Amino acid sequence: MLFGDPAAYRFHGLQTAEVGRLSTDNSRMDHAAEVAVSGHRHDKMPMLRKSRAEFLACVSVALCIAWASAVSAFAQTGPTNSSTLRLRGIELYHQKNFSEAADVLKQAITKDKTDADAWYYFGLALIADPKGLKDASKAFETAVKLRPNFAAAHTGLANALMLRNKMDGAAREARAALEIDSAIGDAYYVLGVTRLRAGAREEALKNAEAAIKVQPNVAAAYLLKSQALVSFLGDALVGEAEDSADERMARNRAAAEALSKYLELNPNSENKNTWTEQLESLRLLVNSRKPGEDQLVFSAKEVTTKVRVLSKPEPQYTNDARAMGVTGTVRRMSNLSTTSISVERGTQFA
Repeated sequence: MLFGDPAAYRFHGLQTAEVGRLSTDNSRMDHAAEVAVSGHRHDKMPMLRKSRAEFLACVSVALCIAWASAVSAFAQTGPTNSSTLRLRGIELYHQKNFSEAADVLKQAITKDKTDADAWYYFGLALIADPKGLKDASKAFETAVKLRPNFAAAHTGLANALMLRNKMDGAAREARAALEIDSAIGDAYYVLGVTRLRAGAREEALKNAEAAIKVQPNVAAAYLLKSQALVSFLGDALVGEAEDSADERMARNRAAAEALSKYLELNPNSENKNTWTEQLESLRLLVNSRKPGEDQLVFSAKEVTTKVRVLSKPEPQYTNDARAMGVTGTVRRMSNLSTTSISVERGTQFA
């Protein structure tokens, strides 16, 4: 019996009813035979035995037919019905077998096109593949049409539209989801991304913090928070002209904490190297001055005199590296001050 399918209970009941009915009829036949035998024990016994044998043979045939019918009915309404297919598809989705889950869920919605849950999970299975984003959007749209107050389906549609760079639609669906259920972290995240793309950093920050409050272990929300707090142009941090030094320091510190949390929750990020470099830049700025001390690091907009390199000292390891046949890229991160160059990260070969 799979997934508590009611068909299994119907099948079991049918079998029990058939056996019970036949057992009752058999008992009556035994009684009739006994009465007949008591009156005509000697001359009628062969006939009674023959009649009873024929009856039992009929009973066996009837039982086989009932069993076959029950098995056939179970096969039609059991493992292949839409409900069971949906449950199997959901199970495969949670196992991250997205392609197989999509195939099974497609069978479920083919059998029952009104199953909003099957359409929703079909969309989730499709969204894992960038090529399936358009079909995922259609699946979520169908789920929403079937069940207008389906907050999770609105959120799924918002996410699919965001990944397709349709920001207005994504924001609309995210808001619709939050109107139904204000505790959906993913909806806050999508809305925050749309606001960040529109240049509304403070609104993006509020939505990122709301997402973190609702779902503290969702890594993407911390990345959004970091990006809402500070801007990078490549590896270079871009400061806001209107921020004071203390405000900028506070934002850098909060951004560093958020980015560090993101990398902790998502250590296998596709862009791990980029985020790690940004985190090191933020930490360099944050650790350059303690509260109450004079500012030592300035943004490009605050610098009035460009840096002039007076000398380029040769690295001390070059001869040894060449002797060992080592080749690669040398990367250095430095803090330029008015008095010296301070190397914050050791040289590495990539």
